[in-house]
Amino acid sequence: MVIAGIIVDAAFLAMGLVPPAASGVKERITHFSFDYTFWLNLAFGVLALWFFWVNRKHPMDHTHHCCGHEGHVDHGHGDHAQGA
Repeated sequence: MVIAGIIVDAAFLAMGLVPPAASGVKERITHFSFDYTFWLNLAFGVLALWFFWVNRKHPMDHTHHCCGHEGHVDHGHGDHAQGA
């Protein structure tokens, strides 16, 4: 795969398909600001932490997803028979 990558890079360079390096990109990337991406990252970070906390508090029971109902333990949360 490394050799194929080098061959493709050499071919793109030979055909002139590699764009020139842009100047000032590093300064634009490393500049910190409170723009919309900061607030989106913050919101989805909080959402991810909430999902993590909920999963740790109430982990899912994955035993009933495979192979029928073998190994499924009824914890009293399912449907109960009428009159029992």
